[in-house]
Amino acid sequence: MDLNLVRLVITLRLDSDIVDSLALFGIHSCFAGAFQRACSCVGPHDRNGPYSRNFSQSLSTDPAAVRRYQKPPLPFTFSLPQLSLPPNRGREVEISLTLVGSAIQYMSLYLSALKLALSSFGPSGRYAAQPVKAEAVDYYGARSPVWEAGREVDEKNLVLLSADGIQRAFPLTPDGVRLRLVTPLRLLSGGKPVHELTFSLLVRSLIRRITALAYYYGYYEIDMDFKWLAERSREIRCSDGDFRWQGDGVKYAGIVGSGTFNGVLDEFHPFLLLGEYLQCGKGAAYGYGQFLLEKSSGELS
Repeated sequence: MDLNLVRLVITLRLDSDIVDSLALFGIHSCFAGAFQRACSCVGPHDRNGPYSRNFSQSLSTDPAAVRRYQKPPLPFTFSLPQLSLPPNRGREVEISLTLVGSAIQYMSLYLSALKLALSSFGPSGRYAAQPVKAEAVDYYGARSPVWEAGREVDEKNLVLLSADGIQRAFPLTPDGVRLRLVTPLRLLSGGKPVHELTFSLLVRSLIRRITALAYYYGYYEIDMDFKWLAERSREIRCSDGDFRWQGDGVKYAGIVGSGTFNGVLDEFHPFLLLGEYLQCGKGAAYGYGQFLLEKSSGELS
């Protein structure tokens, strides 16, 4: 699978006491506008500008591609933590940002947009946080500095990850994979939220997301029999699972929990491994649907 990624770990300093532990998830309401301000584009309909290339989510002109991939996802993924209770002013927290394919070239704009978005966010813009530094992460978690406050972005330490490299670095057991949801997962079926998780629902959502990202931002069409994969996915069963719906009508609602999926899983490994970086479901770009994979032995993948 030919798809490149960059994962950044970004350290933030909280410049105000933040009482809402989920405040960082509110970045979805202001980040696109901050990106547009950062790149000083003419407007969202400027087809040649960075804003349009990253946020327009324009459909392909190929009818077959539209049928297969539908609306393209956003080419980035934030992984966001819950904050500790105040007093937390002055505390440092880490978030991560994964950029996909063509979005990688705009890394500097993403960092500038993040600074703008966090300068005033939350209710009435009363919260503030400041990016302190950004580090590129390799396959095994080693970090290389690419930016710190007061300096220009230095791309010489940028670590380019590939889908194939991720699979080589983290081989999974062929017949059992344990998965733990870190943030609520939101899947839709028939336009309605799914409250009960099956492997088939999860992996079909991952396949749609990853193949669309590869097509629209990696300019690569994955050659697989997706109908066959969908049928095979229904044969995978979950043991010792405690997946459940959390919340109702609140911003942090979704499926949470963990479980072990058993069956012939080899064909699904690339999508599961990439899903750790790209997340899954509605709101995946802004922190939802984050999960970790474990081997059946319990070791992190």
